[in-house]
Amino acid sequence: MLGKNVRGHIITDCKVKQNVVVVDGQKKIVDEEKHSKLVDTIFDAWEKLVESPTQELYAGNLVEFQDACKNYPKFLHYVETTILKTFKEKLVRAWADLVLHLGCMTTNRVEGAHGVVKEYLSTSKGDLGTCWEKIDEMLANQFGGDTIIVW
Repeated sequence: MLGKNVRGHIITDCKVKQNVVVVDGQKKIVDEEKHSKLVDTIFDAWEKLVESPTQELYAGNLVEFQDACKNYPKFLHYVETTILKTFKEKLVRAWADLVLHLGCMTTNRVEGAHGVVKEYLSTSKGDLGTCWEKIDEMLANQFGGDTIIVW
């Protein structure tokens, strides 16, 4: 999700000076390809930064990222102050790998499982017995068997 956010900011904040030519009476921008390459270059530096396996490599990759963004101070300031300052320990592999996460670095799986449980429970006012039965029904349906939870 943050990767999409960063890419969006690269597209809007990091512009190539455009050369406009007139062809058959119509203006045509000839630097679309340069802009696309610039976006890819900066985003590749971003991904390399985020995937840094050690703090030492992170420091080197940060310098490379800053160098790739040197002509776009607004974008670089945004990334350093908004994303890296706030989420570096959760986002960059050098810090994230210090915590057991079993390869799951997104909340999508948890959100999906939570949604399924909420569908089965259907209300937040149920008592423990009703909730137990509904979750038992959910597990039985998911695993294709009879009752899973034994009283």
